[in-house]
Amino acid sequence: MNTERLNKYLEKLISYLNRKDVAIVVSVFLIIWTTLYLILFTPNYYTKDSPIQFDIHKGEPLSSIIDRLYDENIIPSKNNMYLAAYIYGAQNKLRAARFHIPNGLSYLDLIDLFTDGKADFLREVDLRDGLSVKWMAYVLKDKIFMDSTSFVNLSFDKQFVHSLGLKRNSFEGFLMPGKYEFYERSSAKEIIKILYNSFNKFMVDSLWEQTKKNGYSFEQIVTLASIVKGETNYKEEMPRIASVYLNRLRIGMKLQADPTIQYLQTNGWKRLLF
Repeated sequence: MNTERLNKYLEKLISYLNRKDVAIVVSVFLIIWTTLYLILFTPNYYTKDSPIQFDIHKGEPLSSIIDRLYDENIIPSKNNMYLAAYIYGAQNKLRAARFHIPNGLSYLDLIDLFTDGKADFLREVDLRDGLSVKWMAYVLKDKIFMDSTSFVNLSFDKQFVHSLGLKRNSFEGFLMPGKYEFYERSSAKEIIKILYNSFNKFMVDSLWEQTKKNGYSFEQIVTLASIVKGETNYKEEMPRIASVYLNRLRIGMKLQADPTIQYLQTNGWKRLLF
């Protein structure tokens, strides 16, 4: 009898422990799930104007991206962002592009934006030597969907020109040609700053000194260079053409330069018959 009672007691105890274990497991699971839900799906809010422009660069590691998100107060926790990236399996899937982050996105919303959402990508743009501001605007509108009207207006906005340190009435002749990578739909102001900064980097001290030795101002040299470039695309011909115009200037002769007339043509280059 005692043995039977003991067996029944043990069976009840085992049954009780099993039910208790299940309850513990379920409770722990619910706690973990609730915590993860609150962490990953709860909206995060920032105090800046919405949306925030955020660029992910080519080859940029996840740690750098998360650091910048945190530094710009877009996310309140780096660890939670890491957790979202690993749960999503997106450690190496974030796209190099420009994003506009609206306010109130959760961590998973951010990962979804960076992997599949709307973005502006880098495009290569070739701004050939000798292009006027208006033709640059045309190329940029065609290649990266930039606002060409804003580009032209800002390039001739004296106040904006002076704000970047150029004491001229426009940026004509001071926007560096070449091959660039710009984000789609970049603002005209951003593009102008990049082109003008490139021009300043090109004009190193030795070039400034050279303009002084020739007895002409820097602006005059830039104007002459633009005229020469309008005459030919062959570098070996440029010194000869430049010397012709310099000689005309020395003797007080009119330049009679075809590019100065071409520049005034509203529909681009055309053959002149006069």
